Amino acid sequence: MVDSEKRGRTTRPRWLIKGFRHAVLGFGLFDVPVEGSAFTWFKSLSTAHAVEERLDRALANNAWFNLFSNALLENLVAPASDHYSILLHRCHAPRAPIQNRKLRYENVWQMELRFKTMVAYSWHMPLTPSIIPKLTICTKDISARRKHHGNKLKFDI
Repeated sequence: MVDSEKRGRTTRPRWLIKGFRHAVLGFGLFDVPVEGSAFTWFKSLSTAHAVEERLDRALANNAWFNLFSNALLENLVAPASDHYSILLHRCHAPRAPIQNRKLRYENVWQMELRFKTMVAYSWHMPLTPSIIPKLTICTKDISARRKHHGNKLKFDI
């Protein structure tokens, strides 16, 4: 958000928008890049009193930009209004394929002698405090053992 968001007439005092700008920065939000006109509202175009402003925007954080790295905002022409519509194009980054079958925990596994040992070993493999990598490794290890031994899961190591 910069001073180039208004063209024409007098500029507004900086303190009017200071709180909004502070909140946006405080939450780690950034403008989605704009294609087309930088302004989304106008008044008295083609006159000496013309004013154009950017009133509408799309904001996102880094996590969103990582997911939709090619996203852009398009300001569309609106022939019957003084506001331009905005259209968000979120060409997302490709994701890893999702497996068709999900692993479901079976209570009977607790009866296998080495199940707890295998889970503990898998759980402590990644040296990370994050739970997602730990769950991923445990799931892969259990799935591999299940695939190798069929539905009769045996955990003899």
